[in-house]
Amino acid sequence: MEIEEITTALTHLFDRQCAKTGLEITLQADSLSREIVLSANQAGLILLARECMRLALSDMPGKHSHFDESSNLTSTNASLIIQRSI
Repeated sequence: MEIEEITTALTHLFDRQCAKTGLEITLQADSLSREIVLSANQAGLILLARECMRLALSDMPGKHSHFDESSNLTSTNASLIIQRSI
């Protein structure tokens, strides 16, 4: 299966799962323990996988996706940026 096919399949799976359970993604950063915990329900994990696949397909270094409370994160004390490197 090609990456494009996987991305399309993830989009269809996300649409079905999100309709069933809703979308939940939380990000908590703890400066004392220096840990970041990213938690998500099934739809949230599918969305994150889809965004990673979309970036993997990109030929543009620096292309990125933002996740924060104004976009896809349900609860957070930090923002998440997933970025395509070289």
